[in-house]
Amino acid sequence: MQKAPAKKAATGARPLDPGPPPTDPACAPAAILPTAKRLVDDPAAGLKVQAVQVTVCRNGYARVFTVPARTPKRFEGDQLFLRLVGGTWTLVGRGASIDCGDADLRPAIAQACTALG
Repeated sequence: MQKAPAKKAATGARPLDPGPPPTDPACAPAAILPTAKRLVDDPAAGLKVQAVQVTVCRNGYARVFTVPARTPKRFEGDQLFLRLVGGTWTLVGRGASIDCGDADLRPAIAQACTALG
C-alpha cells in the first residue's frame, strides 16, 4: 500500500496580509497608533481608531490602514501614508483609494511610494 503524499501545512497567508514585522521600533503598530488616532479620530462624528495595520514601513515612511473601533455608526478604515520626521510620524497623504501605481499621484505620495518600494 502506497502512502498518500504529505499535505503542506496551511500558512494562513492571504495576498493582502502584511509582510514580516519590521525591525525598526518606530514601525511597530503601537508606535504609529497615536498618530493615526490624532489624524482620524473624530468624536463628534463617532469615529474612533482602534488599531492600525502597518502594511509596509521602511526608509522613514509607512503605509498604514486604520481599523475603526465598533461604534453605533459604521465607518470604513482609512489609509495613511506617513513620514518619520525628527522621531514623529507626520501625514504625507490620506485616502482609501490611493494606489502607488496611480499615474496622477501627488508628488509627496509618489515620493513615499518610491521609498516604500
